[in-house]
This record gives sequence, structure tokens and C-alpha cells, in this order.
Amino acid sequence: YQAVVARHSTSVTMTVNGSTRAIGRLFRAVSIAPMIDVTNPHFLQMLRIISPRYTLYTEMIHANAIINNRHDISRFVGDANPDTVVQLGGCEPQAMATAAKIVQDHGFREVNINVGCPSDRVQHGNFGAVLMKSPHVVANILNEMNKKSVNIPVTIKCRTGVDKFDSLEFLQDFIDAQLCSERPPPHFIIHARKCFLQGLSPKQNRNIPPLDYNRVWKTAQKYPDTIFSINGGFKTVETIADALTKVDGCMIGREVMDNPMFLQQLDRGLFSYCARFSLGKTFEDATVIVVHFQQLTFFSAYVDDFLTSKPAGSHLPSMAIMMKPLMMLYRSGYGRRFRRALGEGMTEARKSYPHKCHWDLAPVVYKALEQAKIVDIENDQHCKQASM
Repeated sequence: YQAVVARHSTSVTMTVNGSTRAIGRLFRAVSIAPMIDVTNPHFLQMLRIISPRYTLYTEMIHANAIINNRHDISRFVGDANPDTVVQLGGCEPQAMATAAKIVQDHGFREVNINVGCPSDRVQHGNFGAVLMKSPHVVANILNEMNKKSVNIPVTIKCRTGVDKFDSLEFLQDFIDAQLCSERPPPHFIIHARKCFLQGLSPKQNRNIPPLDYNRVWKTAQKYPDTIFSINGGFKTVETIADALTKVDGCMIGREVMDNPMFLQQLDRGLFSYCARFSLGKTFEDATVIVVHFQQLTFFSAYVDDFLTSKPAGSHLPSMAIMMKPLMMLYRSGYGRRFRRALGEGMTEARKSYPHKCHWDLAPVVYKALEQAKIVDIENDQHCKQASM
């Protein structure tokens, strides 16, 4: 993990209240959060097309799913891209260690343990956020991974607290337990909200408990040799840039789910990087981004390659799942028109080729590209008028 950290050339030290720590030690300081039913391999591929500058987390995959499909884990986590972190869920140390070893053997460079999901289904399996109440279980998972020769980095994503356990001391006691294990995590990603295991849905747990950034800042200061990222409520370039002055990394989730092109705003605002798909906007304009139809071309080529590379009898996702990431590209009125055109193309493809292994993407791509060209032109004209 230190080799990954060392590749980052902008590490600096900062001192707060007499405590000094380094920041900026991650090669990719901004990451995309694991989101169930969102960050599947196809959505992550679209994000790579939009921008290659971010670490991408898979949706949480239970350890047993990896073990029972060890010869074809790509259906859950995609191919082993260097930017991808596989998030595992589970509470049984041997199963978690076996799953991590399988992920490692498939070429992935990092795994993450979910200690933050509050859903009922996850609770009933005794993993996710409920594990914060049993830090020794998480430590045992790390110990078992060490015994099974899991050599890639194993990181942890957790909350600031859970239920009545809502204090700085509780969070830091949890971290202490992991750092004392046989395989101390080099990196903690902390969702800056506590969660309630009873009475709130996962969606409510993302909004109702108040954000407590200070608890994360203080925790990062206490452990200067450990890497910390913060997650929760980051929706603007400015707030993300500010977070990166206090911790090593910032993880964003729902903003990218709702608007994947936000990554290009970050490219410009954080890195002064003009995305190759933009249509000549200035670096200073970090709010107006135009989607270029080439993104659709590249994503469609990815889908075509994905389908044709699968041997006969392989598990194939539905066309709706494969093309769902494109539905998120455009927003507002433009988005409705684009999604309608994409849906019409998918309907035509299903009628012509009812069997998934014989999909013809031509009508889907044609309708999507034609509508994208129109929307891009109209959106560009709107942007020019707004800037006058």
C-alpha cells in the first residue's frame, strides 16, 4: 500500500492543535463510494469513460457470492482494473479471508470491508454497520486474511457511530482494535454520520443523522501514520477541495449517481484538467459541462465487446442493466428526451433479437447517438446564452 501512496507527488504535512500529519498520500485522492444496485461493473466502466482519475468501489459483494462463483467473479466485480476496489461484506473470518484471496488471485489490487451498511438484510446477516459493535470480529477477519496470505491492501469503510454508541471515543476504540490486529488496515474510509439500526431505512440513514466532519478530522489527527478518507454529503468541488486539506481522501456517492458528469467538474476544479469529451469550455468554468456523444460510442463498444466475449452458456445481464448507466448521463428536460430515445431503441432491439446472446445494439446506439447530438447542440447553445 505504501508503494501506491508513494506514487503521489503532492504529499504535504499540516499541524492542527499541535498534532502533525501528512495529507495527500493517496494516488487518487477522490473515490466513488460503493452503492448497492448502482456501482456494478457497467456503471464503473461508464465512469472510467467520463474520467480516468478516480478510485472506483464495487457495490458490496457478500463473501459467499465470491466463494460460490470463484471461477466467474467478473459478473459481480468486473475485470481487475487498477482503479477498482472490491468491497466485501460478511462476518465469518474464514469466509471473508477466502473471498479476499480469490479477489487477489483474480488480479485485483485492493479489497475493502463493509462496516457501515445499516440495511435490515445486512443486519440479519450480522455484518455491515452492526460490526462496529463487535470490533474484535473485524479484527479476527483481518487476522484470518493475514493467515491466508492476502497480500493486497485490506481497508475498512465504517461510520462515526451506531445507535447509542455515538462518541469520538467509540470510533477511536474501534480503530484501535483494528490497528492492533495482525493485519492493520492502512486506510479507513469514514462515513461522517452515525447510523440507526432500527427505525430508519438505509436512505434515511444517509440523510437524517447529522454530519459530524469534526469527528473525522480529530480522528485523522490522532493517527498520523494511518490514511483516512471522509465520506458523506460532498456535492461541490469546493467542499471536496476543502476536505482534501484535512484528510488524505474524499469519497463521493449520490452526487455521482445522480450526475456522473460531476466527475468532469471535479477534473476541472481540482486538477485543471479539460476532459477530452468537453466542447471547449474554459478551465475556470467548473459548473457547465457538455456531454459529448463519443462517450456513448465508447460505452456501446464496451457493451458489444462484453457480450461477444462471453462464451456460450455464460450468465448475461439484461439489456436494461447493461444500458442503465447511460440513463444517468443527461439531466432535467434533456435527460427525459434522451432516456425516452434510449428506451425506444432498447424496445426495438428486444423485438428483433429476443434472445440475450443475440442482441443487436445498432438501433439502441443509433437512437441514443442521434438524440445525444441534438441534446449536446441545444445544451451548448443554452450554456453560451447563460454566459452572455
